[in-house]
Amino acid sequence: MRKRQKPTMTRVRRSGGPEVSVDLLSGLALAVVGALFLGYSERQWVEDWMFPIGAASAAMVIGIVLIGRSIWNPGRRVALLPRLGRSGLDMSVFLVVSALYIFLARPVGFWVVSAAYVFVMSLVFAAKRTWRWAGISAVVSIGVIAVFYVLMVKIFYIPLPRSRWLPFGF
Repeated sequence: MRKRQKPTMTRVRRSGGPEVSVDLLSGLALAVVGALFLGYSERQWVEDWMFPIGAASAAMVIGIVLIGRSIWNPGRRVALLPRLGRSGLDMSVFLVVSALYIFLARPVGFWVVSAAYVFVMSLVFAAKRTWRWAGISAVVSIGVIAVFYVLMVKIFYIPLPRSRWLPFGF
């Protein structure tokens, strides 16, 4: 009888395609996000924007450091275009549902779309897609959104888009 070998991290398959440094990708992402936040910040009141400007500046500095580090020592590399396989369908559904979430939040209502988004994403990334899991996902998504509604609207008084078609404006 053969012993079953445990998978190890030493037998990693290469994608065969071009590879890029993880530090370079991380640095580019941080630098772009920092630049966007710095570009869109209104500097009318320094005390109101001190945290966002500081956080954006720190993100840009860390991004530039990571880009420089990737030039001198590339470190760990990952495939530029990874093979997706079955996860490609899940990623496509994720991108489509995320785009729908962005475009439907204002006309349908932020909280309704958020509950639907959490529900659909928990089904898309579930290990087993069963009716039982769908029920649990529905209950959890409504519960999570209810908690965040109370937290954001009633405690922190953060104005979020309300639905125009529901009578109670949720």
